[in-house]
Amino acid sequence: MAVWIQLDRPHAHFTNIDFITGKVVLHLNVNESIASIVVKLEGESKTRLGMEVVNEYGQYDRYDRGRPEIEVHKLLYKTALVFPSKELQGSVPGGQSYTLAAGQHEYPFRFKIPINNDCSNQNSKLTNLNVAGLRVEMARDTNRHIKKTLPPTLTGFTGQAQIRYYVKATVQRPAFYKENYRAEVDFKFLPIEPPRPSKNSRESYARRQHHFAPPIDVPDRPSLFRMGSTTSTTRSSMIPPIISFDGRLPDPAIITCNEPLPLRVLITKLNDSPATIFLQLIEIVLVGITTTRAHELQREDVHNFIIMSLSNLTVPLPATERSPNEMAVNPGLWNQIPLPNTVAPSFDTCNVSRRYTLEVKVGLSWGFGNKINTELMVQTISMPVNVYSGIRPPQALLDATMSNSPLSHAPPQTPSTPSHPSQSFGPPPSNIPADAPPSYEDAIADDLGPIDGPRREYTQPLQPPQVQGHSPASEKTTQRLFPESGS
Repeated sequence: MAVWIQLDRPHAHFTNIDFITGKVVLHLNVNESIASIVVKLEGESKTRLGMEVVNEYGQYDRYDRGRPEIEVHKLLYKTALVFPSKELQGSVPGGQSYTLAAGQHEYPFRFKIPINNDCSNQNSKLTNLNVAGLRVEMARDTNRHIKKTLPPTLTGFTGQAQIRYYVKATVQRPAFYKENYRAEVDFKFLPIEPPRPSKNSRESYARRQHHFAPPIDVPDRPSLFRMGSTTSTTRSSMIPPIISFDGRLPDPAIITCNEPLPLRVLITKLNDSPATIFLQLIEIVLVGITTTRAHELQREDVHNFIIMSLSNLTVPLPATERSPNEMAVNPGLWNQIPLPNTVAPSFDTCNVSRRYTLEVKVGLSWGFGNKINTELMVQTISMPVNVYSGIRPPQALLDATMSNSPLSHAPPQTPSTPSHPSQSFGPPPSNIPADAPPSYEDAIADDLGPIDGPRREYTQPLQPPQVQGHSPASEKTTQRLFPESGS
């Protein structure tokens, strides 16, 4: 026996309100008794942190980390019974199994991804189980939950934090001494963005000031044709400039995945110095701060996404039309460079959160004509920013949410669990928990179709698909389906 899952992938990743469809493929070498086949759509956020122990010398002991704390949140949990069908359930007494003939059987399924997460206070023992090397660990339940939009897929923190979404199929066999067969496949998820504020002319900014030092008189060396030690220009009489360095973004400061930065960099002279300001270097870095929590423990990790970095420029800065003392750095240096596709949108969920700051570093010098002073000023400013996914929610959903009233064409009287074809085959087995009532946004979104609009690139390494069994068909399907999802 072998079982695997084939997902329909119309997009590189899925988002809220999308339908995720596919089929469970069951390959039997001989006739087999099957009790049921259950498909689950799941999303979970798992963190694992260890207590750092200080030894007698005041140093962290690398061999004694204390007992690690594990926190697991089931962000998404939906189930569908794909076998037996409703007709079969009515023809066979309850509790009986079904005999399937040898060969290949396919069972389609269909889920709709909600908008908000839905954590429960108690996870199953299998969910809380964690295997680290040869050690088996069990997570404690927690009552701290955050009800927000589902977070994006997040990896790259091996053994510490992970947010993953997957579809899992379980083939239940009636005999207690026969193990159930399981298969699961991961998929990438990128959420829709929250409502954007209306456009305005305001700007948010960060500013630093700098006072250049006056030049030092260095007398010219005497030569055969110039016997005296003279200076043609009294450099000490040059007035050094006082400048302010601004980084400006629209207010509120929102940047979008896979789009260039809407950034302006301004240099303003604050005195009457006739000196010319030269741009020597510029670097723009998006700093991501990931906060990981596991019960009482907390950790922050910083990751830098370098947008652009240039040096040895020596470019004179021209004045803007607004003021002769205001100079703008050419935005063409960065406004054609999109954010890397590994940047996740800002999010906050129960045990993991991600926030961003934008750091702009410039190096400036000054001089008169072709003479550039040797002083190099390097300043860095930081601006907190929100990163949006760039997937706009449907306008009908925005209108309904803002007005806090149901859609005019289909007003839901009471929030109800969405019904899908794969969920209409009959009641699930008793050991499968029922779906929780959806939130108001999910109830409204139930009447809307999938989002039809541009989707940004988003790359996170995925787990390899799990296939139980060793049939040639399963190996062939695995090679065909999943190389595309590893990017």
